[in-house]
Amino acid sequence: MRAHRLVCALTFGLVAISASRAGALEVAAGCDEPRASAYGRTFFVDPERGDKSNDGSEQKPWRTLAEALDPARRLVSTRSYGRIGDSLGPPAPINPEGPIKPGDTIVLMSGDHGAVNASRYVNSDFISVIAGQGQTPLVRSLRLLASSHWLFRGVKFQGIRPENDKSSPLVGVQSHDWAGPSDNVVFVDNSFSTEDDVQGWTPEDWVMRPYATGFASTARCTTLVNNHFYNLRDAVGIGGDKSLVQGNVIEDMGNDGIDMTASDIVIRGNVIRSGRHTPAEPLHADGIQGWTLRGATSRNVVVDSNKIVNLNPAEDNYLQGISIFDGKWDGLTVTNNLVITNTWSGITLFGVANALVMNNTVIAARPDKYPTWLSIAPAKDKTPSQHVLVRNNLATQVLADSEGLAFDHNLAAKLISFRAADGALVKIVKGGAGDNNIVHPGLFKTFVDFDPNAEKFDLRPGPSSPALRAGADKGAPPTDIDGRPRTTPVDIGAYAR
Repeated sequence: MRAHRLVCALTFGLVAISASRAGALEVAAGCDEPRASAYGRTFFVDPERGDKSNDGSEQKPWRTLAEALDPARRLVSTRSYGRIGDSLGPPAPINPEGPIKPGDTIVLMSGDHGAVNASRYVNSDFISVIAGQGQTPLVRSLRLLASSHWLFRGVKFQGIRPENDKSSPLVGVQSHDWAGPSDNVVFVDNSFSTEDDVQGWTPEDWVMRPYATGFASTARCTTLVNNHFYNLRDAVGIGGDKSLVQGNVIEDMGNDGIDMTASDIVIRGNVIRSGRHTPAEPLHADGIQGWTLRGATSRNVVVDSNKIVNLNPAEDNYLQGISIFDGKWDGLTVTNNLVITNTWSGITLFGVANALVMNNTVIAARPDKYPTWLSIAPAKDKTPSQHVLVRNNLATQVLADSEGLAFDHNLAAKLISFRAADGALVKIVKGGAGDNNIVHPGLFKTFVDFDPNAEKFDLRPGPSSPALRAGADKGAPPTDIDGRPRTTPVDIGAYAR
């Protein structure tokens, strides 16, 4: 067919992350890692036997987290941004006599800790808020504004949206032009939900009962790891640079799983499943969706090894996979992802530049009606995608229209269509074409076990799969979606044999 003519050199490489100590929590490169302090104190909060007049010791705990962190109580000795005329001033000390200091730990016992406001606490080191052993502390909502160095672990964040509040998140971390930036916030092993039992919810309830978003952050250096999101509307919104969203389970959401609107972000190893989109919600539902704000360009974004599965047969209950329809994107890596869904867009990227799209598996749950695609297309303003490498992908169909496109070793069940070097549109509906692109109509029968009606979706290549040893080694991710090392010659798709 044609030689590869990718103008820019694209190689596989994740945005760097940092975890310098064995067993340490990973954070994005350039962000601060939570470390145990040799001088930190431990305080206790117990809604059942605590009292706000206590000293916070294990014997005399405070009552709720909302009371302990209430700025009016002046218990947190830290810093806060000030103003110098119309400009933001540097952080200045506040509450110097407060017992809770950077490096300390607050242990929560089971019970209702209320709606928590920990805003304007600019800590020089992490203050950790953790569940006590065997405890399930409940926080109704959390607000962090102009705040720094907070860690939350093992907390159940659960609340119903107030009737007059249509835009706030259940947990919100905000940088603010007037109040100051937020940075270095870590949430690990928590849960985020509206209610546990939603059997009686109507389609309108999925829109009106949850907060607008389960977790939303515009803080630089946001880390969101190993959390559980369920029974929400939008689950996660990431608007701060240098953020890591990893290993979370997101399920039963009325709209989007993860929204991303910043640069230097890693979205990796998350499971997103069982969308609850209904006709009562006018927005389109996406597993992972990106767009940009105020004309900015999102740079160096990685979407790797995520599993997005929506087998719901209902006509109006759909979930798109990985979608970028709006904004400017430069330096995008989309690798090792599994998408199984019941609508058109499996992976759809509009107007992206310098992008690597490799070793993804994108399969239709209802191929006869919605042959889900992996698609690279021009932006809405007709600006073409530029310098995109599309390689080793396995899909129901693969569609690519891009300038400076390198397109090879892709495998589809129905259709492969791409723009050749001479500008001609090449379509393959059966058999192979140049650069080792193949359409195999019996592809679905070559997986280990795939029956969406029975909710079986083991999409590893079976012994007769044309994906085996059919990929290109150059630039391939070193491990597959489950972390298994790839051997050469590599297999096509997200899974290695």
